[in-house]
Amino acid sequence: MVEGFAGFHALKSHRFMLSCKHFDLYGLLAALLLQGCAGPGPLTAARAVDSAAADCRGLGGLYRDAGAPNGDSLVHFLLGKPPSKGRRVQIDVSAEGLRISSGSTAGTLAAGKDFNCSGAGRITLTRQESSRIHLPPLIDQIKTVTYVFHVDAGANLVLSTYAQTSLAPYGVPLEGPAQLESTITWRRISP
Repeated sequence: MVEGFAGFHALKSHRFMLSCKHFDLYGLLAALLLQGCAGPGPLTAARAVDSAAADCRGLGGLYRDAGAPNGDSLVHFLLGKPPSKGRRVQIDVSAEGLRISSGSTAGTLAAGKDFNCSGAGRITLTRQESSRIHLPPLIDQIKTVTYVFHVDAGANLVLSTYAQTSLAPYGVPLEGPAQLESTITWRRISP
């Protein structure tokens, strides 16, 4: 019985060594780098559920258009239009989506198409930015940026930008944890 167990263990070790022959130093370094950055795991907010007005109602309200710390425009970020001259942005929530208006500038983000609700007063934009870098000899590095809005304890609107890096050394996908890159806060003026 002991010999059988030892033989099985030796066979198992032999198979492991055979599979490792195909994984060179670059792949091993990439795996160690990603495992060394282990954090809270993949971004749970990106796994958004279907949108419902009840989940997103907390986002509605009147906000200042200039966000802290750099004065970023909420109208420009959400709609891609020039910053508002009125300096105030109204967000109205309905089952169909979010209506953003400021002075003569207005637009709508459609639920499910442009964003997903991922909890009470929390949405994840469906638009993401990805960049691919080819590293020698056969490693692809992909960085994906995700945008998550939520309402903080002071009822202000906060944008959290997360970046997640994945590597594919020789076609073996390795994914690192999502890391918070920046936050912007837009102050709520009234509900």
